[in-house]
Amino acid sequence: MNGTALTIPRSLANALLADAQGHGGAYGLVGAREGRPTSLYPCAGPAGEEAILALLHDRGEQLFAGYRLLPESRSTPAAADWAGLEDAAWLLVLSTDTRGVLALRAFARDGRREVNLVLSSG
Repeated sequence: MNGTALTIPRSLANALLADAQGHGGAYGLVGAREGRPTSLYPCAGPAGEEAILALLHDRGEQLFAGYRLLPESRSTPAAADWAGLEDAAWLLVLSTDTRGVLALRAFARDGRREVNLVLSSG
């Protein structure tokens, strides 16, 4: 990862998209090992994040990012979307474009700016 791009494994991107398509309420956390995103932790909403953070730490992972499914009318995260993510450097946003296609975008905590999302084969 650098200042203009975030690289995540293609398998993680697929899991994020499947979560969004599965029940339409994609919301959760992404765990990392040694700074590399590895695990997806879906939850029902902000109230479930504390338990997920405990599980993540029990498994020896660090908080890498939060992820949210945003309504079509709002594809850029609001301040409330960052709530509870003080230790996360990234926010991954799933949204539908005007044709109903799911899109995955990454936003950096510093400046809350969008960065390019790169998928690796891992």
